Amino acid sequence: MLCSPAVVAFLNANVLCWGGDVRHSEAYQLSGALQHATFPHLALLTLGEGNRPTLLGSLEGDVTAEQLLQLLFTTAENHGALLAAARATAAEREYTRSLRAQQDAEYEASLVADRARTAEGIAREQQRAAAAAEEAAREAAEAMRVAAAEERRLRKAAALAAEPPVGPGVTQLVLRLREGGRLQRRFASDSPVEEVYDFAEASGVLPPFVLVMALPRTVFLRDGRTLAEAGLAGGAMLLIEAAES
Repeated sequence: MLCSPAVVAFLNANVLCWGGDVRHSEAYQLSGALQHATFPHLALLTLGEGNRPTLLGSLEGDVTAEQLLQLLFTTAENHGALLAAARATAAEREYTRSLRAQQDAEYEASLVADRARTAEGIAREQQRAAAAAEEAAREAAEAMRVAAAEERRLRKAAALAAEPPVGPGVTQLVLRLREGGRLQRRFASDSPVEEVYDFAEASGVLPPFVLVMALPRTVFLRDGRTLAEAGLAGGAMLLIEAAES
């Protein structure tokens, strides 16, 4: 009977089928609720109010495919409004479940996005704080360097001997600065080359640097020689060039 093509077509299009053996608890409980007299028993049920099953029709004992089809068609005709309401209720329930699932998914996605934005904001703040700390450290180091250079300049200026007047035994030197401009001063010819370096530093030239004569190219170092011993007696023009620290 259940293999009849007409029965199968109707069931597949309209009915959710379930079969049970009364030797098992679920089928036994349903059999007791339906209170039928013999087996096999076929019941047509739908979900009524409160999601409870409502009996629409039944067949007991051996029946033909035609009898089953007659029951199915008659039930569909007699309870069409009820079945339509049940389908509508089921559809609404499924729509509500689907909508709630969608809203839950969107809410979860929003939470994930909020957490990501919060994490990105924290990371940006940390990066800004690190950059600010690094900049502050650079500024502090630069301030310390400038302060140390100024202290050194003042110390060099205070230690310089007085500039001698023009006369015998006096060397006139002109120092061309790296950034342009020049410095000029007289020194005693027996003064050490070191004193010219001290004068340059006292005038604001930051070490490391060397004193160089262009032609012939000669580098004058802080080697303890006097100006006369270095061949600078009388006067000369020297270049101030950067030196490796």
